[in-house]
Amino acid sequence: FLLLIGLSLIQLFIPDRKPLSRSSPWGPGSPWGPGDAPVVDFDWSTEHEAGVLYFDVCGGLTNQRIALVHGFVLAHLMELKAKLPPLSSSYEAQLGRSMSLGDMFDVQTMRRNLQGKVEFAEVGARRGSDKKSKKGTRVIRVRTGQAGGLKAFPPFWLDLKRKAKKENAAVVLECAFNSVYIGQIVGEGENEPLVELAWAVDQALVFSPAIRDQATAIITNLTDRGRLGFTALHVRMEPDWVKHCEHWGQPDGKTGARQQQKGGARKGWNTNCMTNTDSLANVLKIHRVEGGQDNPIFIAGGFLRAFVSSSPVFRDLAAEYTLVTKDTVLPTIASAGGSSTGGKKAEGSFLERDRELYAAVDFEVC
Repeated sequence: FLLLIGLSLIQLFIPDRKPLSRSSPWGPGSPWGPGDAPVVDFDWSTEHEAGVLYFDVCGGLTNQRIALVHGFVLAHLMELKAKLPPLSSSYEAQLGRSMSLGDMFDVQTMRRNLQGKVEFAEVGARRGSDKKSKKGTRVIRVRTGQAGGLKAFPPFWLDLKRKAKKENAAVVLECAFNSVYIGQIVGEGENEPLVELAWAVDQALVFSPAIRDQATAIITNLTDRGRLGFTALHVRMEPDWVKHCEHWGQPDGKTGARQQQKGGARKGWNTNCMTNTDSLANVLKIHRVEGGQDNPIFIAGGFLRAFVSSSPVFRDLAAEYTLVTKDTVLPTIASAGGSSTGGKKAEGSFLERDRELYAAVDFEVC
């Protein structure tokens, strides 16, 4: 018992970068979660405000959204105010640009829908400091890596919550993607399923008016063209997805490099890599999707008309169906020019620079 107290004091006051012991306050030998033991730093900062959770997002649209969900869930769990993080317009940091949360999501609606569940830090809180100390604010930093994926159980975060309150500290988290194991029930008598809160946050993340307006323009154009409505087809074969599938799975059914390292295939892996990409027309026929002018096919993904018209992947599909891409509908894309992200490297092209914004438009259409 005295040893545990001593370890807790060392963890709280020594600022050196050290992984916390696996002997936890909530049970000797309890695992932190599916991932490795987290690395936690303690230091001081004049750039942060006590009682606030700061976190980053990473990856593409879906991963950034998951990071927001997990970050806000953690703010609720740790009873901290959440500082709204900036987003990235592209999964490739060097190609994209930093943008505000409001560029992608309707922040006003989000705040209203999460009232009573998540408290948000006021704009500018990031520059706050504790004037009582020349060192600034006590900061607890949780290292997750640039890709996130910590998956720590709630008791780990509840332990940090107690430390943050005792020290009047801010908590700074790297990418919040998969930072908390959502499936576990919170302890300490609360018995609150984090799953319900996570879904509430997800539903509160409504796309911004600008995103919805572009999606509406596409839907209106497609419904005006097609007597039978339209079909949206999400084709995922951009360079980053090809790279992903080379690591996690391959289109010929063989296990990917990661699976081989783990000693064979696992359920859930290699199930969505290039599935039927080379037989799109046959898939639509099997599902009895009618062709012709009355039912246009909207191609969702990082592709422009020029690429769709010339790629062998779409050749059979174009022979049977009327294909529509974003640049044939949205004047802003048609006038921007640039090349498609599909199949060829096009660094600096507008479609890659703002890929996640256009992915949000696709999401709304589909």
